[in-house]
Amino acid sequence: MRIFTKSFLALALSIVCVGGGKSKETVIYSVDYSTMADNAGAPFWSGSMPTGASVNVSGGLLVINNSSDEGDNHSLQLWIGSGFVTTLGLDYRVKITYKTTTASSEGHYPSVGIGTWDYRATNYSVPLTVSGDFQTVSIDFKNFDLTATDNFIMWQSRKLVSTVSIKKVEVCEVIPDAPEVVGIYGDMKTVTPTFYVNGDGDTGSKVATPNGNGEYVIVSKNEASFDWDSQFWIGTPEGALPAGEKFHIEFKYKASDDATVNTQTHSSPSGGYLTWHCLGSDLSFTKEWKTFTQDVTLESDMAGWRSVAFNLNVLRSSNTYYFKDVVLQVPEKTGENISFTVGTVGWATYSSSKNVDLGTVKGYAASYMGSYIKLTPVTQVPAGDAVIIEAVGKQTFSVIPSATAITDNDLSVSDGSVTGDGSTKYALGKKGGVVGFVKVKDGVTIPAGKAYLTIPASARDFIGFADDETTGINAVEQATKSDNQYFNLAGQRVAQPTKGLYIVNGKKVIIK
Repeated sequence: MRIFTKSFLALALSIVCVGGGKSKETVIYSVDYSTMADNAGAPFWSGSMPTGASVNVSGGLLVINNSSDEGDNHSLQLWIGSGFVTTLGLDYRVKITYKTTTASSEGHYPSVGIGTWDYRATNYSVPLTVSGDFQTVSIDFKNFDLTATDNFIMWQSRKLVSTVSIKKVEVCEVIPDAPEVVGIYGDMKTVTPTFYVNGDGDTGSKVATPNGNGEYVIVSKNEASFDWDSQFWIGTPEGALPAGEKFHIEFKYKASDDATVNTQTHSSPSGGYLTWHCLGSDLSFTKEWKTFTQDVTLESDMAGWRSVAFNLNVLRSSNTYYFKDVVLQVPEKTGENISFTVGTVGWATYSSSKNVDLGTVKGYAASYMGSYIKLTPVTQVPAGDAVIIEAVGKQTFSVIPSATAITDNDLSVSDGSVTGDGSTKYALGKKGGVVGFVKVKDGVTIPAGKAYLTIPASARDFIGFADDETTGINAVEQATKSDNQYFNLAGQRVAQPTKGLYIVNGKKVIIK
């Protein structure tokens, strides 16, 4: 067994909460030391402790004091967080909010790892800098290939002689190109527009009604600070449009005094500001009726468009604006697709709030058969149900009105309150290079939206898939453990163990 490697991977730093593109970050575990009472030791687990070193929760901080330049990375190591479930094949980000008395340097970086005793752990060297304020360092774990039954965050001080004070630790699941429902659109159709007005900047928007001549009349505020303190909205009742789609708009307009008016993009008929532009160039109102007509293609920052707002308070004085003969056309929505990304491991659980057709993507129902997990092919997934997906990368499923019911499926979907009991709850994972279901540790929360199995009182920690032509996966028996051999925390076999903590048959053993 090898718990930590000695060759450390490059560190990827990111302080933002949302990654590139449409990646979504979700916190699945958090420990805030500021809420903990002072105590004499680490709150989770502490391993080797060099002479003069100490680990303590004091003043709402986890204080790690290393006074000696030790050569081995496991000479001062501890868990700074423990008890969470990762999802097979996804990326994870560990965030540590800290202060340090000494900056780390090449060869003197501490290391941070995420992993389990039963599988493998990966750790990264972490550069720390001195600052008067607390800082947050983020460590990215790419294409993580295990689902943990005993996941922990391991801190190893290595050769860093310093006092590091940690305030908070978070584990975030980072899903690239996060699942989203995308509309499918066809030809343009004429719709009945919605009209709203805000004339005083205080009472909010209200439905605008035309006068007897079919004119929408708006009097701008007389005392105001901003153009948008008086607004008129023209919107669609058809729902939001994504970037790349277009709408067509026509109307006649004039004003009691000449004024140049700008427009904004909004995500609701009377609010939901998105961006400062919409109809391109500003509109020049005069005392004579003019006609405006334009096809507007929605740019990236206009995604979610439902209305155009006219900012009418440009003169900072009372002015009367008129609109009439409004024509609005939007593309007809013919369907929806929903995207889902599977990590490089090639397997993931999937659930949806909508009925979907998987198309050519391989999907399976999963049922427990006593010694293995049987996978049954499915092509449709009803809303609220869960399946296993076999694929790699971004997949697109069609949203359908109804879906064929799934039979022989034991998968359940966590609502975020489901926790392992150390016995019956299993999550999709990987062991010995083989994908199957692993037992979830007692008290560990299964993240919302993730699927799991409830298996009656099984003693096995890992249950593989059946061997049949449908799945293409060989059945896997539980891996043989190490026959009473002792390993230290660096993964090295120990022939004659002395006092300390060791790994024996996959379990932690303390020799006193």
